[in-house]
Amino acid sequence: MKTNEIRLVGNVTKEPQILNSSTTEFAVIRMAVNTRYGEKEETIYIDVKAFGNSFRDLKYFEVGKGDRVQVEGRLVMEEFTTKDGVEVKNHPAVIANSIARFHKKQKVESEDQVAVESF
Repeated sequence: MKTNEIRLVGNVTKEPQILNSSTTEFAVIRMAVNTRYGEKEETIYIDVKAFGNSFRDLKYFEVGKGDRVQVEGRLVMEEFTTKDGVEVKNHPAVIANSIARFHKKQKVESEDQVAVESF
């Protein structure tokens, strides 16, 4: 039984950052996730790290800025030091197990036309 499991649906806020370590290639994406409470809306921004299969998902779905995605993975709390020397603790991030991009809806200009997205 998995006890640390999270699923987020949101929008990618900037182009994925592709990075290389000494052993593998991975990516970091920033997501905006909205929650509504009656009339109020709250947005949180969270970093998602993609390694292995989730990195291949990211490349396969050609995820980019503005895309709506679903991420499944585990929540981690990170600590790091900024360029200015400020220590940031308890910064939430997600290590992705899978990433999927939602299809974009296309406008239909008339009733005779059918919107089709090719893959």
